[in-house]
Amino acid sequence: MSEDNQDVRRTLRAMIDRVLNDPSRDYPKQVEGFRELRTAFHQELAAAFEPAFNAALDQTPQDNLEEKRQLCVDANATLKSLGLAINCPKTGQPAIMVADTQGRDDDQGRFRLEVRASSGHATRTFSSRSLPSFGLVADPLRPEGNAKGGRTRDEGHSR
Repeated sequence: MSEDNQDVRRTLRAMIDRVLNDPSRDYPKQVEGFRELRTAFHQELAAAFEPAFNAALDQTPQDNLEEKRQLCVDANATLKSLGLAINCPKTGQPAIMVADTQGRDDDQGRFRLEVRASSGHATRTFSSRSLPSFGLVADPLRPEGNAKGGRTRDEGHSR
């Protein structure tokens, strides 16, 4: 293990110990501490995984639309399972990768990146016939449906 990796492990371990061993067991402080820990972990994970991710993409067939679509499905699933996303080179926002065509006669397809606004609206921001190397970032947590004061299933029903 490199000295840089050892330093990262020590820093993360110190953060974990600080949060877990907080004698006050103060809920807001623990939540804040765990959020800081999650952010630090995902930043380190993104940096460590980025070279392997890009190498795997380079080795994956992507000569036609169907191969591009399968690459997108697999890449997005892997990143999602790790709590990561592609860093859109145009916007700097977390993005997913999609494959589509420019027209009916396009059987080669292209790669595009899609980002979501806080409203949930999706925007495609980047396109290329071949894949560049991508940076990775933490995938932001998705707010749950009622987290913003939305209606609940039981509204209007008596209990």
